[in-house]
Amino acid sequence: MQADTIVQVSTNGQSGVPLTPGSDIDADILLQASRRIDWRFLLPSPELGQVACLGRVSADMMDSLRLFSASMVHSERLEDGFKHENQFDLVVVEGLSDDKLRLVPRILKPGGYLYAEIENLLSPKRKGSRLKQWRYSLPVAALKTLRGAGFEEINAYWHWPNFQACNRIIPLNDRGALQFSMLSGSRTLKGRLRSNVGRGLLWTRLLEQSVTNFSIIARWDGS
Repeated sequence: MQADTIVQVSTNGQSGVPLTPGSDIDADILLQASRRIDWRFLLPSPELGQVACLGRVSADMMDSLRLFSASMVHSERLEDGFKHENQFDLVVVEGLSDDKLRLVPRILKPGGYLYAEIENLLSPKRKGSRLKQWRYSLPVAALKTLRGAGFEEINAYWHWPNFQACNRIIPLNDRGALQFSMLSGSRTLKGRLRSNVGRGLLWTRLLEQSVTNFSIIARWDGS
């Protein structure tokens, strides 16, 4: 998995779902669905295979996964579990927790991937006990926690401006990509102010920890 480029959203609507005459899927709907999960191009293959969603996952995410995966199942109640171990190529969660981290390795195939969308601990929309969530809600802490749990090839990405309307996915461990992102949109006064603040945070190495929306992709080796 490469983490040295900024992934721009797709514009051609290409996917694993064929657009054939008489198809019930509208091309515009398919295009929007594909954009919601453009993070799949950060995986070794955008063909998602067998997918599981754990816990509360947004409807737009699940709709997109149904269209672009071989199969998709959802278990909102983690205690319900799954019938078989090591059955999924990809597990998708929105927010991490101890319970999710215990279940994900059990249901992933060896070599399968975890994709997690996380609101930063500092986000004003963040709910719940911040003290209990810090290990999963700050990028560096979340990466360290997943590494300690046995995951490999762990990378974090900034989704700009948010997950639903994302038009840039920026690797947080690539300072060149972060610097480039600070220059984008700096032609307006608002853009220049945002760019100056961002460059200041980048210089102090606080930008990587202060982004509002970030995702993590991690590989489970099955050992």
